[in-house]
Amino acid sequence: MIDDHFATFIEEARELLAELESGLVELEEHPDDGELVGRIFRALHTLKGSAGMFGLETLAGFVHRFESVFEMVRNDELSVSRELVDLGLKAADLFGQLIETPEGGVKLPSEILDALDALAAQKVSDAAISYDPSAEAYADISSYANLLTEYELSRVKAASKKGRKLYLIRLNLRLDALSQELAAFAKKISKSGELISTIPLTDPAPDGCLGFNMLFASSHTPEKLGKELEHTPLQVNHQSLFKPQIQAYSQSNSKHQSIYRIRFSPKPESLVSGLNPLAVIEDLQRLGECVIVPQTKRIPELESLDPKECYVFWDIILLSESDPDEIRDVFIFVEEGSEVRIERIDDGSGSQEDNYKRLGEILVERGDITSEELSGYLDNQKQLGRLLVEADAVSSRAVESALIEQSFMKDVLSGRQKNDVAQSIRVPAEKLDFLVNLAGEMVTLQARLSQCSLRYADPDLISIAEEVERLTAELRDTTLNIRMLPIGTTFSRFKRVVRDLGEELGKRVQLTTSGGETEIDKTVIEKLNDPLVHLIRNSIDHGIESADERRRANKPVEGNIHLAAVHEGDSVVITISDDGKGLDYDAIRSKATELGLSPVVSELSDREVSSFIFMPGFSTAGKVSGISGRGVGMDVVKRSIDSLRGSIELLSQPGEGTKVVIRLPLTLVIIESLLVKVGNDRFVLPLSLVEECVELDKSQNRAGHGDLIDVRGQLVPFIYLRERFTIGAAPPELQQIVIMNHENQRIGIAVDHVIGQHQAVIKPLGRFYEGVEELSGATILGDGTVALIVDVPKIVRKAALTK
Repeated sequence: MIDDHFATFIEEARELLAELESGLVELEEHPDDGELVGRIFRALHTLKGSAGMFGLETLAGFVHRFESVFEMVRNDELSVSRELVDLGLKAADLFGQLIETPEGGVKLPSEILDALDALAAQKVSDAAISYDPSAEAYADISSYANLLTEYELSRVKAASKKGRKLYLIRLNLRLDALSQELAAFAKKISKSGELISTIPLTDPAPDGCLGFNMLFASSHTPEKLGKELEHTPLQVNHQSLFKPQIQAYSQSNSKHQSIYRIRFSPKPESLVSGLNPLAVIEDLQRLGECVIVPQTKRIPELESLDPKECYVFWDIILLSESDPDEIRDVFIFVEEGSEVRIERIDDGSGSQEDNYKRLGEILVERGDITSEELSGYLDNQKQLGRLLVEADAVSSRAVESALIEQSFMKDVLSGRQKNDVAQSIRVPAEKLDFLVNLAGEMVTLQARLSQCSLRYADPDLISIAEEVERLTAELRDTTLNIRMLPIGTTFSRFKRVVRDLGEELGKRVQLTTSGGETEIDKTVIEKLNDPLVHLIRNSIDHGIESADERRRANKPVEGNIHLAAVHEGDSVVITISDDGKGLDYDAIRSKATELGLSPVVSELSDREVSSFIFMPGFSTAGKVSGISGRGVGMDVVKRSIDSLRGSIELLSQPGEGTKVVIRLPLTLVIIESLLVKVGNDRFVLPLSLVEECVELDKSQNRAGHGDLIDVRGQLVPFIYLRERFTIGAAPPELQQIVIMNHENQRIGIAVDHVIGQHQAVIKPLGRFYEGVEELSGATILGDGTVALIVDVPKIVRKAALTK
């Protein structure tokens, strides 16, 4: 069991490290992003706690030292710098080594520890507004933190870098000349410093006046400002602005829904004064989920009832993220003279047990009955609610309201527990793979059941087969969706690659991404990492020019690599594009001629020439470096993409950049396909590539244009599947051609018969068939026989080389 828990820790620690690394790289680009700072700090704090729990004292201590430095950033005591980010990335690499290595197996470099200590001792005086805590005139304005806009807070930080102090002046301005007096005083401040914000006050002010606090930054002393402004300013501790902001951020990110008990009892004459109690309750309902119980015990007999008076009051249970002040604001115009009681009975922290208070406790808390009166009834064996009503101690509506609160709380707390359990489930990848294999077997079995039901023509069996088919389809889709992950989890890793390689080559490069929410099978994502890393490294090394070259070409000094993903049908298209110099087609042709790759290189199009780059040993680099020049890499990328049943294409415009387009299937387990027959053999073609099917009779065979067919005025080349696989049986009088789209080109596959659409559960061919490149797998049909899956890109490529 301990080993299982430790394996879970390792997995979670790796996720935290990935979060830490991507956060640090983003922080370098956005050093003032408070949300990003909080995200990194939480990752460090969680990693430290988990490491300490498993006795990894070296790791926990090292993380703590870095966490202490980063807490200074969070508290605005240390500014974000490239040095800090570099140190953080080196520390993250060490965290990874400490996680994977037994305790004591990694020695911490002294230079990193010394750098951490140096940063920890570095309270950056010129990066924060200074203040003198011993000064008599000193103000803590933490209550204003949420009143300032992000722009005003950024001006505070900007002023801090200039070494200015922060001041506050209280003014009482006449209402009849308010705008003129504000403008005049703001002009005075501008001569001595920079006005940050003007904050109206709700405190009492002299008659005919309104109070304001003027917050401003200045490098002058309080004494000098007092003479210049004719008002003595209070010096402000800038941390009283930013610490509450950090706390509010932390609270908002773990914001819980609280439960409130509210009693709203309007004064009897409120209807005459124009109050509509129902409108107040409607405003309350907008804040969250409400249960409302009207109390009618004050309604008199009909002969005594005054229609102008309000006799009803309401007990309300509210589930909301709002704080008590926001709730009280709903009653702001009716609170005077009315009874409005707001009690938070659950703060949403999760500490409340699901056994909520008993009925008697709720009635006592609400004031409907005293504890002494309650204890006098508890010895009776009847239900408490019925007993109290019979004794006329409380009204039946009061008991009903308390019971509703009790039931509501139980439902909410029980739901929270269920949600907490659901959010904490972690399933091992092996179990998920096993579930997917079972779903694949179910698809095969369902196909056999459907065939049997049609063979025996039994209505009951057909009905069962149709129901099983529906359930199997839902099971298949749900299981495959569980394996789907957003590709953005892979994209985020590459920012570190771009940053480090750009620094190594002396190039300024930024990576932008789009489509990170695009989902793809986890198996595809796992196998895609290395090819994408190689392509991005190639873009930086071969594509992006040096700063001087980019200036001469009138380009921005900083190069850009864009990584994008998008769904197209049952495929995902990933593009890696750069704004570099593009491919040198003349150099590629020269190298291809030198290697003897084709006798007619000069006659090939640029698109055809670019395919040489994927051949083993091909490189146009002038010298071998640690990054490129050996001709090893792009051929490996090509093989990796082919193994995923995908395709890769290079598009380039000299001087403008290069784009690599990768097309991959969403999943490697089950594909929608077209089942065809040649002789006695059956084959499977990927349905995503199929455009249409046309007929081919003997009169068209090899007539006029060779293996071409006229499809509505367009000549489309086609391949005889019978010839490719040397199937000896004689072809039928009328064959069919499946027109497919491969790399934006139409190509036909000639077969004997098209059977129809089929869900193919992909099975590997085994070692004996590893050398057969034109087949990518096999599938088991409903009758138990095997159909081979045709690898369309490879069969087209082979046919082109043969021709």
